[in-house]
Formats: sequence, C-alpha cells, structure tokens
Amino acid sequence: MESVGVAPAPAAVAVAEQKMKLLEPRKEPLASAAAAAKAPCKWAMKKKLVGGDAGYVLEDVPHLTDYMPELPTYPNPLQDNPAYSVVKQYFVNTDDTVTQKIVVRKNSARGTHFRRAGPRQRVYFQPDEVNAAIVTCGGLCPGLNTVIRELVCGLYDMYGVTSVVGIEGGYKGFYSRNTVTLTPKSVNDIHKRGGTILGTSRGGHDTAKIVDSLQDRGINQVYIIGGDGTQQGASVIYEEVRRRGLKCAVVGVPKTIDNDIAVIDKSFGFDTAVEEAQRAINAAHVEAESAENGIGVVKLMGRNSGFIAMYATLASRDVVCCYHPISSLH
Repeated sequence: MESVGVAPAPAAVAVAEQKMKLLEPRKEPLASAAAAAKAPCKWAMKKKLVGGDAGYVLEDVPHLTDYMPELPTYPNPLQDNPAYSVVKQYFVNTDDTVTQKIVVRKNSARGTHFRRAGPRQRVYFQPDEVNAAIVTCGGLCPGLNTVIRELVCGLYDMYGVTSVVGIEGGYKGFYSRNTVTLTPKSVNDIHKRGGTILGTSRGGHDTAKIVDSLQDRGINQVYIIGGDGTQQGASVIYEEVRRRGLKCAVVGVPKTIDNDIAVIDKSFGFDTAVEEAQRAINAAHVEAESAENGIGVVKLMGRNSGFIAMYATLASRDVVCCYHPISSLH
C-alpha cells in the first residue's frame, strides 16, 4: 500500500523577554488581492519583526496600536464570567511566545518565535460598541459551519457582543449581497451540516469596496475564514483599514485540511480528512487481498505536505509503505 506523506514539525510554547527593536512595516498597500495572488509567497506588507539578543526574533502580527498608539484598553469581560474567572492564570501574558523549532543546542541561536494566541487581560473594544462580521471564502472545508458557530457563540456568551452578521457569498458579498444576522439560536445546529451557511466564492475581491462597506456599516471586527489567497486578501484589507486609520480588527482564520500551517498543532477539517482517507485505504486493502499478488495504491491530497497520508497510515494499520515526496522534506 502506498500513500503520500511527510513527518510533521512539532511546536512548543516558550516565554521570552528581550530588548526589542521594531522594524516598520511597508507603507504602501497592494492595490488588490489579485496583485497579492501573483506573488503567493509575499504578503501585502513587510513582516513585523522584533529582534533581540542571541538571535532571538519575534515574527509579530500587525495590531491596531501600530497606527493608533493611544487606543484605550478595557478589562476583558472574561474576568467576570463565572466559567473562566475561577481559573488561575487563565489570561495569556503579552510576552508569551511560541517557538518555531523546539530542538535546539546549547550554543544555537534563540531562533524565530511567534506571538502566543489566547485571551489578554485588557481588550480594545467594549462589548456594546462591537459590530462583528464573519465571511467564508474559497473552497469548502469540513468544519466551516462549526467555526462560524463557535465565533458567534464565543462573541455572545463569552464577550457579551450582541451584534454579529454573516456576509453571504465570499468577498463580493461585502458589496453585492445582503448580510444575515447571526445569533446563538440561529447557529445552534449548523455544525451538523456540510458546506457553509454563508455561502462562498472565489475572487470578487475589491479592496476599496470592501472597506467602504465595513466603514458604512460600522463593522469594527471582521473574521475572514479562508486559505492562502483569502488570507492574502485579508492582509490587503488590513492595509487599507490602516491607511484610513479605522478602528477595525481584521482577523484571519486559516482554512486547510492539509494541516500544513506552521506553529498551529491542528487545523480544522484535518481530522475529517484523515477519517475519509482511512475509508479509502480500507477499500484498497480489501481489493488487494482479494486478488492474487494484489497491490492497493492510495494517493492522498496534501499539497506540499503529507500529514493526511501519514496520520491515515498510522491510524489504519494496513499500510505496508507510506511514500512521501523527498522534495518536501527539510
């Protein structure tokens, strides 16, 4: 039995406090997501890097305070939530980071780190001022409705946000379609359905029209669920929001079943993909055993990685050989 796969790169959490020097991001934004798509390895802005001693580098994320340094902060509503207030040290420290590589030697450089995700003690929006929007773009992926549901329920039940809308039909829905109001009741059972209740599409990205729509509707938090191209589009939207000086948070939720996103332990949709892959392997195994000298070959998707193949191989126990592309190994 053959399938295509590579081994994963594990990640661990480390706390780092270093003297920092901020490198200014590039001033000029790209005109559109289409321009960003022509250079798939380049984002709309230069990486926000923070350097320190012994080779320490923090690859930071863009933030509202980059262009609105005097923005006031407020206590996180979670501290008054009985489900979370009893948990000691629940909030993530601002200096907490995730290291890109956990295997280091005594004299090796500190390496690259990323800002650790999680709730902070101080937030930049009060619940009653938030108008949030959620959009799904690109191809379908198992779990899209679950992500929508958890975003809505999290905003309502954990942070007290009561104004959440869904943008229908992908990026073009910002300026060509109506929005749909999302509440915990309306999304209660959508995780049991396939696809996305908001609909999706490829392309349709017009940066000026999208940001005009955000500004006109008073949307100050937008959650964009999609893959590589979609996230490049989100970066372009952020650049335009920054250029206009709007208090609007642009949040990218990466969508891939391949599980090939650095630092993230597991992307949504991956488990479902592995389950389906096992069914294909089981079917090939039955056919191979039913024929004299039979060989079953299963080729699995995974783009430039083979996590689906590898995990399906480990789970099925019927695979004799897991073949993976040498070019993808590092």
